[in-house]
Amino acid sequence: MLSNRHFQQRITIISSEEISKREFRLDPTRYNERGERIVRHFRARGISTVRIGDWDSVTRVFVAPRFKRPYVESETDGVPFLGSSSMLALRLPRDYLLAKSFKKLPSLMLHGGEVLLSCSGTIGVSVLCSTSYRGYALSQHAARIYADPISRGYLHAFLSSEL
Repeated sequence: MLSNRHFQQRITIISSEEISKREFRLDPTRYNERGERIVRHFRARGISTVRIGDWDSVTRVFVAPRFKRPYVESETDGVPFLGSSSMLALRLPRDYLLAKSFKKLPSLMLHGGEVLLSCSGTIGVSVLCSTSYRGYALSQHAARIYADPISRGYLHAFLSSEL
C-alpha cells in the first residue's frame, strides 16, 4: 500500500486564476511543479518573461493541425515521416512514408535548422535539427520553432534544461 508521504510528494497547488488562464483544463501534463514555482517567483519579484514565439530571435512557431495520414509503401511515391518519438532517433527511421501527393505535405517538411519540441506523448523533449532531417515530414505531435542560426543552440539548450 502507498503511504500518504508518497502522495504528498506529487501534489501541486495551482490557483483557480491559473486554471482559468489555461481554459479550465485540469490536465496534469500542463502543470510542472518546479516550473510553476519559478514562474510564481518571477512574478512576485517583477521579473519579466518572454514567450518563445515573442522572442526577437524566433521568426515562427508552427504546430501542424491534426490530419489523416495518407501512407504509401513506395519511396518513389512518399517521403519519410517522423513522429515525436522517432525524431529522437540517432538514425532517422524510414518506416512510414507520407504520400507526396498530400496537399498539406509542404507545411510538414523539415529543412534542417529547426528546433523541434514534442507536444504529445513525452512532452517537452527538444531536438536541434541538422541537415540530416531535410526531406522528412514531421507529425503534428511536435512544434517546429524557427530561430536565427545564432540563437538556435541557446534555445535548444534552454528547452532541454530542467526549467
